[in-house]
Amino acid sequence: MIADWLIVLLLLISGLIMLLTEMFLLGIFVVGILGVVFMIIGIVLSHMYFGSEIGMTVMVSTIVMTLVTMYHALNRRTWSFMTSDKYERYAETDYNTTPKTPLTLGQEGLTLSALRPMGTAQFGNESFEVRTFGKYLDNNSIIYIAKIDRRKIYVKSVESFKAS
Repeated sequence: MIADWLIVLLLLISGLIMLLTEMFLLGIFVVGILGVVFMIIGIVLSHMYFGSEIGMTVMVSTIVMTLVTMYHALNRRTWSFMTSDKYERYAETDYNTTPKTPLTLGQEGLTLSALRPMGTAQFGNESFEVRTFGKYLDNNSIIYIAKIDRRKIYVKSVESFKAS
């Protein structure tokens, strides 16, 4: 009896793990199908070993467990530990409405890091993540804001402005 439950549970859990592995790591069609086949075999064996009532309970539980697991696996917050905290702060900041340092086109600043083509620059007393239009700029270069597009700040070198 315990061995029968163990076989059913191992089939269901390994099927779910194979399905998740298919979704996120491998992308090989065979592993996902094998996972579904394992889950179906586990459900069929539960019907054979324990009867129709318990078999139906196992089937419904497996479907609910799979759906809940897929929901949590696809949820963005589940994987938030893999993203940089600095990136999260940057992604949630809207520079057009930041009350501390309002940024304007033409405003001059100083690069705090090399822009290759992205990096950090200081405008006023605050530092911001900025990007160039493909050009590389060295550290401590004087720049100006050429474009603000939602959360993205595009800058150009002051020397390139004087040259044109």
